[in-house]
Amino acid sequence: MNKTAKHCLSVLIFLTMLTGALMLLDYLLVPISRADFFLHDMERMKKKGPGVDMVIIGNSHYLYGFEPLVFEEVLGFENAYNASVTGLEISSKYYITEAMIKDFHPKAVLFDVDWISLYDRGSEITQSKLLGLDRLKGIQKIRHIVSDFLPSERIYALLRAYRFRDRLFWDGAIAGNVKLKRWAESTNYEIDYYQTQKGYDKGLACTEQPFSKIRSEGKFDEFLIFDHSKRYLDMIVDLCRSENIPLFLVTSPVSTVQQMNIGNYQGAVDYYSQYAAEKGVHYFDMNMLKQRDEIFNDSVMSDAGHLCETGAAIASRICAEIIRDELNGIDTGSRFYRSMDELSSDIKRVVAVGADIEEDGKFLHIRNIRATAGSGMRIFLNAEISENGTAYDPIIQTVSNGESVDIPLGSLDSGTVYIRITGTDRESGSTASAVYTITIEDR
Repeated sequence: MNKTAKHCLSVLIFLTMLTGALMLLDYLLVPISRADFFLHDMERMKKKGPGVDMVIIGNSHYLYGFEPLVFEEVLGFENAYNASVTGLEISSKYYITEAMIKDFHPKAVLFDVDWISLYDRGSEITQSKLLGLDRLKGIQKIRHIVSDFLPSERIYALLRAYRFRDRLFWDGAIAGNVKLKRWAESTNYEIDYYQTQKGYDKGLACTEQPFSKIRSEGKFDEFLIFDHSKRYLDMIVDLCRSENIPLFLVTSPVSTVQQMNIGNYQGAVDYYSQYAAEKGVHYFDMNMLKQRDEIFNDSVMSDAGHLCETGAAIASRICAEIIRDELNGIDTGSRFYRSMDELSSDIKRVVAVGADIEEDGKFLHIRNIRATAGSGMRIFLNAEISENGTAYDPIIQTVSNGESVDIPLGSLDSGTVYIRITGTDRESGSTASAVYTITIEDR
């Protein structure tokens, strides 16, 4: 054997050993995740069926909000698959959808858009891309890395074990990973590890806990739309058109209080409506459904932005029925409010109350006392304070949003202080309240 052949053989042996070592590290260090269930389901459906008649792809709003079984029932599909991932970045959504279209050529694609989905998410984006990358194989994976990962991110993309390198020194982590992976393999990934029917493709069950606090949500601004994200939205439109697959851009339900506290929400609705009209695709926002406040009331939400199990069943049926009608050429526009003003005028309750509360060592500041309610309602706001959580003393009463009050810390004992904000519409009797706690340190 000449020197060149020996050198090539040595390189081949080294690469083989390196690949084996990396595969072993991957098996030992990388915990099992929903990506493993997704890839298993894809391989099973490619080999034995059923195929995928409908791809549902989005973030946590879709993951928790849309149940494939309901879409199958209403639309007559054999298999709808929810490929949504919490925090998924739009480029990853594109490549996952592209891979599923290539393998299954579905009859419809449901793709999420909302007021913030095309923004630049900054430091969150690396993890978001990795969540999607782990659900890809082959050419889609390579293209995603080349097109969307910065050079500094590529070591995380190429070496999964490197992401979890700290687990090498966790007591019991490796043994736990191996045990769970063997368990999944021995049960053919039918284990109920994620409290779902198929491991990944059903919405998670959530508790039905009403909530009533207002928080700042941000504002839609078309100038903040990221060109990179917009390009991928264009790509998903072009892909579905080239494959003659109906595409539905859908905004999934959030709570009434969240919707009404997103600045310029109307701007987001108008933007996507115009975009869909220009592109010739379907678009609707489920938050603009008529009687949305009754349909998606607080009892069907798990938090301000996500549906619980009961709400997911309701939202899935409504969404599927709208899609069915649109596929049959039936105009569904009459099911939606035309504007936020029209929506607000149809709300007849105090939706939520809130305040911004902090202390600076001298004062307890209760600022921006406010209520969210239907338009035209005259809401009486009360702020009260308690040092035991039961007996409250009044601080201020107002009918104006934005009132503030400062309380000297010297007048309060150290420990936990409770602030209760209540809003009441005296005409209808509707009311909402929220309790905040703040710890006063010893002075």
